Amino acid sequence: MATLDVAGLGVLIVGGGVVARRRGEALATSGAVLTVVAPEVDDVLSDAALTSGGAVHRRGYRDGDVEGFGLVVAAAGDASVNARVAENAAVAGVWCNCASDPSAGRVGFVAERRAGEVRIGVETGGASASAARDIATELAETIGQSDWVGLLDEAKAWRARVQRDMPAGAARQAVLRELAGPIARERLAQGGREALTGYYESLLSDAVKAAAAPRGEVA
Repeated sequence: MATLDVAGLGVLIVGGGVVARRRGEALATSGAVLTVVAPEVDDVLSDAALTSGGAVHRRGYRDGDVEGFGLVVAAAGDASVNARVAENAAVAGVWCNCASDPSAGRVGFVAERRAGEVRIGVETGGASASAARDIATELAETIGQSDWVGLLDEAKAWRARVQRDMPAGAARQAVLRELAGPIARERLAQGGREALTGYYESLLSDAVKAAAAPRGEVA
């Protein structure tokens, strides 16, 4: 699995139904600029496209529609239309997700849920999209009830401070790993955020002193 930064990317959605809406909403939320082509378009998808700065064309797909886009989603109700879109995208060198035949495109969508800073993606190999969504929801609820969300909130804030106070290199990477490591998690669980902050302060102070000490000396 990989993530794709679609902020500002022009995305063509072919189709206006439930699947097109779900994928279009996810892309728009991530900053994509949507253009939708379909004879009938779901109102939510239409609003998402227009709000993103894109457009809605209530008509059938035409060869050449894929030109100029960074990503195409073939999510029409007709599998033959989707196959045609995927073929056109391949010829044009445009990345494509084909809802009716994932193997026809190079991009796949996974069921995604969030728990704080944690993004959870689940893919079932085509066995069941609804099961993938249920599994993702279950995992998000479990993580949301753990200490991971709070730990990562703190670690994210401290990451910028470590990068500011320490030069790039192995020492800095070691400290960054410890921000969400087992000791940090233990401190948070036993003493709350105050204990975690104390640990971070000590960790960074010791690392900065060690980095500043002449070679062969102990800080």
